[in-house]
Amino acid sequence: MPASYRALVADFLREDADKLVGLLAQRSVGRGMGQLSALQVIAWAEQIRVLQRELRSLRERLPRAGEWAILLEYSIPVIGRRPDAILLGDGHVFVLEYKAGTTESAAAAFDQAQGYALDLRDFHEESRNRKVVPFALGILRGGTHHPVEHGGVAAPGELAGCLIHTLERLGGAGAALDPARWDGSRYFAVPTLVEAAASIYDDHDVREISHSRAGQDNLDATLNAILVAARHARATDCKILCIVTGVPGAGKTLAGLNAISSLVKTLDLEKDQAAFLSGNGPS
Repeated sequence: MPASYRALVADFLREDADKLVGLLAQRSVGRGMGQLSALQVIAWAEQIRVLQRELRSLRERLPRAGEWAILLEYSIPVIGRRPDAILLGDGHVFVLEYKAGTTESAAAAFDQAQGYALDLRDFHEESRNRKVVPFALGILRGGTHHPVEHGGVAAPGELAGCLIHTLERLGGAGAALDPARWDGSRYFAVPTLVEAAASIYDDHDVREISHSRAGQDNLDATLNAILVAARHARATDCKILCIVTGVPGAGKTLAGLNAISSLVKTLDLEKDQAAFLSGNGPS
């Protein structure tokens, strides 16, 4: 599983902090993360104790929070970034980034948590159509609070109140989340075929797409090559990268759209994973 630790909040509160630090260290080394520094171990110990204190307060004020799930050191697939903690509660996803000391600015800490939240909201399959709310936790410089329905900065002792207030602003509970499914969710760091096609049509004029410098023969040959590659990939259960090149106006976008139109009719988009990227602007 991507997370080094996953449990119900009630079980997390019963954990011995030192043993949990040892578990995180063991699993991190097992994942090939290399030698851990003493500072990382110390940071984990402090973070776990703070989270246990904050979530104990939350459960006292909101008893059902004991049935929420917590994930520590969840590795976001593909990009490998790791939020400090994820809370799955009342059908929502809360991203927690803990900062020790006072040297970190509240804005920077919140931006980091917000970046994690956006990655999950946009690309994590089980987080789609969910509220993904970031929080920075700690004693931070310039602790400006953001609108609480979009997350914010919480000092120690404030997280429980912030979470409860956020739930009220979100309108209560959403559809239940399965922690195991969420932990093992697929991650799409690029648009799906249908989403990519819609995006391209939104950004290009139809007349611009139709005025290609490639003849129909070249377009047909390109389409056939892509379809043959796609069939081979499915038959051999492998991944293939097809790159269509040409001068501006040669018909690359049109060839890609033609391929998408054909592939969508044959692919099972619930099982087959494919992506289409196009763009002439500098990256």
